[in-house]
Amino acid sequence: MNYRPMVSDQHYRPDMPTSRDVAQYLINEHGTLDSWKLQKLVYFIEARHLARHDSSAFEDQIVAFADGPVAKDLWDNTSGQFDVSKIWKAEPDRLSETARMVANEIWDEFGSETGRTLRELTHAEPAWLEAREGLEETQPGFTVLDRERIKQSARAYLEALSSVPHPDENESLDDYLLRVAEAG
Repeated sequence: MNYRPMVSDQHYRPDMPTSRDVAQYLINEHGTLDSWKLQKLVYFIEARHLARHDSSAFEDQIVAFADGPVAKDLWDNTSGQFDVSKIWKAEPDRLSETARMVANEIWDEFGSETGRTLRELTHAEPAWLEAREGLEETQPGFTVLDRERIKQSARAYLEALSSVPHPDENESLDDYLLRVAEAG
């Protein structure tokens, strides 16, 4: 039996990378990562790829867990692990050059942040907030995020980002992102 990620049958493409492939690429490039950080980086890679290239970096569903957006297939394969160094059935070589460039860009932007910080950033994401509507803060949620909505909010972020000078070395990411949000 072939393993395939959680996607609807009408959208499954065996040639398309999965969130596991993206995550293993990050691990191969940067070493062991904590699970929260890995999940949030994978989400930001997908959002940026959608915004810049109008296509997905991977095909699996992103769901609205209480701790932020999660690539469900990646979560299923790393659940219970704090530090992740190897992902089952991951094939990072399947990533396009574009997806690798986006992954490197996201790492440069967010790689120095903790999983907790990235979790907080994803809690401001409109697609996640909309999918969590009506749920208590800690209540489990399995609503699939709308990729079109992810793309819209990522494009708005990039537009705001381009209008705000880059942070100086003494400015925290939170302060910088607050300036970006105020500009947008």
